[in-house]
Amino acid sequence: MYKLSFKSGSLIIDCESQDIDALNTYLKWDDRINVWRARADHYRSIVMILRENNSEFEDLCPDYKPIDITMDSTLELRDYQNEALGKWEEGGKQGVIVLPTGVGKSIVGAAAIARTKRPALVVLPTIDLMQQWASMLEKMFQQPIGMLGGGSRDVQDITVSTYDSAVIMMEYIGNRFGFLICDECHHLPGAVNRTLAEMSIAPFRMGLSATPERDDGMEEVIFDLLGPEVYRRDIKEFSTDTLSAYEVVRIEVELEEDEQETYDLNREIYRAFLSKYNIRFTGPQSWNRFIQQCARMPDGKEAMKAYMTQKKISTSCRQKMLAIEGLLKTHAGERIIIFTQYNDLA
Repeated sequence: MYKLSFKSGSLIIDCESQDIDALNTYLKWDDRINVWRARADHYRSIVMILRENNSEFEDLCPDYKPIDITMDSTLELRDYQNEALGKWEEGGKQGVIVLPTGVGKSIVGAAAIARTKRPALVVLPTIDLMQQWASMLEKMFQQPIGMLGGGSRDVQDITVSTYDSAVIMMEYIGNRFGFLICDECHHLPGAVNRTLAEMSIAPFRMGLSATPERDDGMEEVIFDLLGPEVYRRDIKEFSTDTLSAYEVVRIEVELEEDEQETYDLNREIYRAFLSKYNIRFTGPQSWNRFIQQCARMPDGKEAMKAYMTQKKISTSCRQKMLAIEGLLKTHAGERIIIFTQYNDLA
């Protein structure tokens, strides 16, 4: 007999020691309170194993029930949106959908909430996006939408949250939702952000992004936590009746002499550290290994500082700022939006 419960962002599995073999992959003994623990995101896998083995178990984890919800009947999904949803459902209602910006990824997420009929948490990287989603979902479902972030702390059957707020709250609400949507899911693999998905029991999961690939190769973390990529459409596949015509122009700039000197010096320190400790960025755990070695080794602090310095120079060099200034002058009076990955550049 197994008893499953949720506590402080993880699963507690109460069972006899001889019964753990079937779940051995997921369980870890907690000496502090003498219980077996598992990551909350393994909830679905654990329940499936117990059912397949016809094991008797009591499930106290979910603090939610199915919800009776329908979407605005006047909204018709486009063909590619229906295709994306179909592929996601074929994948067991888990997985990542890759669509260009501006073609209605959020509509796909809303439709998935309607089809899944489970309390849903939608996680976004910024307060602006959170508010956009909240407004859209309220119109779609004609019901109050909870918000976590930007001064709000209201949990409803459908709730939107920033990544930062979800990380803080998930140990308390990780069993309140059966469906987790991570918009702009390329933000998820960070050492902190990923914990929000790890502390959620949600058996149904969806990642949305235009660019899930990452420079550090850690997109595999996304697939581990949300499911594999199930659908992709490239921006070139969309006609001008869906997206506005556009042109991509790459402007290359050079580092100034003092910047180049500082960049080269710090990059050499960083690369020497990687070589010394045989760290190669070949998979999702490589970045974690770099962080761990920086924390353990006497030269780790210097290596991390060097990494951050060379990265900052490459992303915010003076010539780049001058190039942006020139573009703003050239297009004075026009509507302009500038995207940047870093808050201090905003």
